[in-house]
Amino acid sequence: MNARTATLLVISAALLVPGFAVAQQWDEIAADAIPMAFEGERAIASSEVADGFAAFEFSVPEAGEISIEVAVTDVRVGLEYEDDDSVLFLFEEDGYLIDENDDGPRGFESMLNGVFLGPGTYYAIVTTHPRFVEVDASGNYAGFDGPGLSSFAFDFIVTEGRLDIDDYSEDPFGDGAPVVYGLNDVLIESQPARYEGGRARLPGRVTGGFYSFEITSALSGSVDIEVVVSGEAADSYLTIVDRDGTILAQDDDGGDDGASLIAGFDLVDGAIYYPVVTSWPNYPETGASGELLGFSESGHTEFGFDLVISPASTDGQADEGAIRLPDADEAATSFEEIVANADRVVINAGRGIAPGVVAAGYESFEIAPDTAVDATIEVVVTGILQGRLYEDSDSMLSLYSSDGRLIASDDDGGEAGASRISNVRLSASGPYYAVVTTYPNEPASDGDGFFESVSPDGESHIEFDLVVRTE
Repeated sequence: MNARTATLLVISAALLVPGFAVAQQWDEIAADAIPMAFEGERAIASSEVADGFAAFEFSVPEAGEISIEVAVTDVRVGLEYEDDDSVLFLFEEDGYLIDENDDGPRGFESMLNGVFLGPGTYYAIVTTHPRFVEVDASGNYAGFDGPGLSSFAFDFIVTEGRLDIDDYSEDPFGDGAPVVYGLNDVLIESQPARYEGGRARLPGRVTGGFYSFEITSALSGSVDIEVVVSGEAADSYLTIVDRDGTILAQDDDGGDDGASLIAGFDLVDGAIYYPVVTSWPNYPETGASGELLGFSESGHTEFGFDLVISPASTDGQADEGAIRLPDADEAATSFEEIVANADRVVINAGRGIAPGVVAAGYESFEIAPDTAVDATIEVVVTGILQGRLYEDSDSMLSLYSSDGRLIASDDDGGEAGASRISNVRLSASGPYYAVVTTYPNEPASDGDGFFESVSPDGESHIEFDLVVRTE
């Protein structure tokens, strides 16, 4: 245990190591989980894990961010490895998988930093790699897929709030700059989009760390992928990886004025790619086989940019095309468009969360409760980017019935200019649709109160979670 947690409550616990071939039911895991109590802002338990798992139970009294760390204290000889390679899984009370992490900022030790949780009881499972949790079609725990191959003792630390990532400045892999963000961070934090041809632009902003995208290709062909910086000089670095961390292409200064350009990159229809933008000299840190380990915080400049994807050509310029973003930075002139672009919010144990990003346009969500409930629907801002005019968290939220009738709306009822609709009655005859925009882009209604249109007039740019809590 390190100095910053040495004075906190420690709860000793027993090792849970069932044979990996034995099916473990969720109610058994919940019954055997180690209970944890907060002392101040943290709760700590000590345990150990090898080929099996260790489970923990803790309660969150009110909505907010929670961080979870696996801090290895003693490495033993495992079935195949002698290392600290943990895997961490976070569940709701009924076994619904909320989040997971393999390699955190300290290397192989796992961390979930700043996960937003509502009030309730939660469970966490720690295994060693490669013992992963399997889930069913509804996202609930369904078992394990094999044995863990390492063995170690560890402290399991739950902290209220988001941890300062700068605390983890060591070099966990022993070569190159310190790895602060691992591959799992890149995958989780990537902004999703679908490339459908032509010339497409994706906005982003990078500081000392990274900014990444998850691009699903709707076609096969060769494209140019370029970092275009407007209004400021910036030395970018562009890396493209797949979900396994294989580096597919990278470039430093192939574009204009120190920006990056990867020319002639071959796309495959249906494949998913992760372009990652950093600033010099934040190059990707790689392992012995050339796989991506992660990125440091060593970038020297901060800048906004567009990632431009266009059909491969000699000059990198192509005719304007189309890209479909989840936040749809364009107008919607019918309620059918709102419905077609909506991401579903799955509600489990009285709470549902869906991530989003919105700038000038809108992001829409479908909410379909199984029974009649009173609900609070809130925009919880997780990241603030430079918008057209503002760099703030000023969202706007509108809620519609399934036929497009406006039920409720809010501008500044939440935290720091974000939106919250409280105590709204939702019936099981839905679904309902929530539309998130940024100020002053309020959707228009006709004289009968039905959705008419939404324009690309928002002046902020935010990343957020749409949080639905029911009573």
